[in-house]
Amino acid sequence: MSKIFISIVALVLVINANSQDITGLEKRGLESLKNHDFDSAINYFTEVIKLTSQLKVSGRSLSRNFTDAEENVSRERITVVDPRTAFAYVDRGKAFLAKGSFADAITDFDSALLIKPEMASAYHCRATAWILQNRSDMALNDFNKALKLDPALVNGYLGRAMALLDLGDATSAFADIERALKLAPKDANVYYHRGDARRRTGDDVGALQDFNRSIKLDPGYASAYLGRATVHLYQCDWDAAMTDYSKSIELDINFPQAYAGRGLLLLIQGKDAEAEKDFARAIGLDSSQRSSIEANIRTIKNW
Repeated sequence: MSKIFISIVALVLVINANSQDITGLEKRGLESLKNHDFDSAINYFTEVIKLTSQLKVSGRSLSRNFTDAEENVSRERITVVDPRTAFAYVDRGKAFLAKGSFADAITDFDSALLIKPEMASAYHCRATAWILQNRSDMALNDFNKALKLDPALVNGYLGRAMALLDLGDATSAFADIERALKLAPKDANVYYHRGDARRRTGDDVGALQDFNRSIKLDPGYASAYLGRATVHLYQCDWDAAMTDYSKSIELDINFPQAYAGRGLLLLIQGKDAEAEKDFARAIGLDSSQRSSIEANIRTIKNW
């Protein structure tokens, strides 16, 4: 048996072993992301990025493996053959986003797009990061790019609608939501977003109808209960609001916005100690909640 043949067999075995390791890490990372264990998810996806940047053939590296320092200054020179690297950057970016680490998230989405410029999901995720930082202008640009790449991207239309609302263009926002509704007429998320848009534009009756429709389609959709709770809060229907906030938390115990909303209601009801616990839980889950919570506390105390 020739040395060349033995070397080829050994190489294939190494690559297969690496691929199996990578697949396992990807699965564990996605599971951690689903379970809101964002630190573990970040660690798993970081390992995927490292491994997919180290595969070699015939002793020649197919791509670079960046050190932390190099990664920050040399992204324009990224050359990756394994497509899983781009997806790992996106998934790690989602974990950073969930933690409120917006700069790290955007850096990862940038990296994914450098590797795979046609990746609509990366534009969509980066747009979401801009929305969360109140940069709706930047978000609109990225949503436009995502939809140009994938005109059937339902969440792209919903996200762009939120950016358009922020920019004061309600007509275009509702047009985008209707486009999403045509693509996904039985999607609870679409009705939730239309409900949220109606709530933001003062149509409480329409908002409640859409949140109810969303819950009917998916009784386990925590965000729809949160949306309905918010309308009840504005209508001073404290009991209904508390029921929906608590249901939202029951369905997703790691939902920072639900804790923040319930904390606000408890504060309004004069239950300061309970409110503090919910506020602390919200900030612990997502540090970016702090500024809005503090603003709401000041507003309530000035009533």
